[in-house]
Amino acid sequence: MKDEYIRQFYNEVNKALDGDYKIILEPNRDLTENWIEYDQVKWELEEPIQSLVEKLSKDKTLSFEDKILKIYNCICLNYIYDANVLYFF
Repeated sequence: MKDEYIRQFYNEVNKALDGDYKIILEPNRDLTENWIEYDQVKWELEEPIQSLVEKLSKDKTLSFEDKILKIYNCICLNYIYDANVLYFF
C-alpha cells in the first residue's frame, strides 16, 4: 500500500473513532510518524489463508468483493486480532 494511502486511512480512522491507534507495517518501509510501528518479522500468509487466496485468485466466477468477503470470513473464523491495531501489507 502506498504511504499516502496509509496516512489518509489513518486520518479517516482518527476522525471516525476514539482511541489511540497504531499502524503496524512490515519491515523496510520509510514512514516515521509516531503512530507507525514496524513488525520485526517478515509477513507471510499462513494456512488456511494461503491456499484460499491461491484458490480465489484462479476463480473467475466470483466478484472481487465476494473474494474479499470469503477471505474476511476465513480470518474471522481462524484469527484473533487487536481492534486497536491496524495492519497493512
